[in-house]
Amino acid sequence: MCDNNDDIIQDKPKFKSNSLFKDSGWTTSISGYQREAKKFAKCLIENQRLSGSPYTWFVTLNIYKTMTPATLKTWIKNEWKTITRNLFNKKVICCWIIECNRKNQVHYHFVLKSCHTEKEIEEIFEAAVPARASVGGWHKKIDFVQSKSKRLPYYAIKAKIQGLTKRGWHSKDLYARKRILFKPNLGIRKHGKIGEFWAKPIEEIWDEKKKRAKAIADKLENGDVKMVAAFYSDLTGVHLRKVEKTIALEWDLAYVTSIAKGYREDGNEFFVGEVNDAWILKQRVEKTVSDGLQQEDVRSFAKYLHDSFGGGAYTPSKMERIAAMNCDTPEQKMWIAHLKLENNEFFSTTSK
Repeated sequence: MCDNNDDIIQDKPKFKSNSLFKDSGWTTSISGYQREAKKFAKCLIENQRLSGSPYTWFVTLNIYKTMTPATLKTWIKNEWKTITRNLFNKKVICCWIIECNRKNQVHYHFVLKSCHTEKEIEEIFEAAVPARASVGGWHKKIDFVQSKSKRLPYYAIKAKIQGLTKRGWHSKDLYARKRILFKPNLGIRKHGKIGEFWAKPIEEIWDEKKKRAKAIADKLENGDVKMVAAFYSDLTGVHLRKVEKTIALEWDLAYVTSIAKGYREDGNEFFVGEVNDAWILKQRVEKTVSDGLQQEDVRSFAKYLHDSFGGGAYTPSKMERIAAMNCDTPEQKMWIAHLKLENNEFFSTTSK
């Protein structure tokens, strides 16, 4: 089907334009949209961190009226202007995102920062949006934001993210089918805000994120930082990238170097040589864990750790990894020797 002049959507948008540079812009191409959406989603997540509290409500407003470029401009000039003014008057603080479907209808996502009860949200939106009959019908969906969700910003703007579909299938681009591009030159904004939503100007938030990313990349040029990060990632089960960020941003480089030096002097196999590839480091960890668990004392100590301190994220397998990774440390050897002297049940001859 070819694009119709009365459509507000692109029927078959290009994945990438013919430009030699990276695409940008919400209507240029799919890759341009993905780039803008990723930036916006990351800014939403960072704004939540800067605000110090999670977002409160996520509201979707679907408008049933079929739009043309002309009627969409009229809608934004009249009805949409009325809606945003009414929400502002009710002390709603939020950002909004406009999207479209293949029926040439529009819907809005509102990410709220202000605090309201569900009943208040119901009443505010019922009063803010024009009567259903006057705009061809509409409906809303209200969801409470449970925690500092990182998935929500990606869904709201349809940014590219991996995840599981409702059927349990893994997708490299979870919202690809819902990502529908507006035609260019419609004279509309993709997103906006009501009230003091942003803790800082959005461009300032993005610039700070880029500086942080560069600082992390610069620190990770140091082999010791990468080794220590990969070591603690496998030791604790925390995602490697998260550990890298924490160490690169919050740990003093001299402290990291001293940790790596200590393990190296102890002869820890994981820290032998100058390895900078995190995948290779993780393979070394797996070998260290496998070798450590060959020792009966290590397996018994892991059971003791889980029985004494386990629960929550500290599963039996996590405790096994911790015990195996530290099997050659003087502290763990002394601990095990002490437990044997006390005839601890996990180290008795009858213990299995």
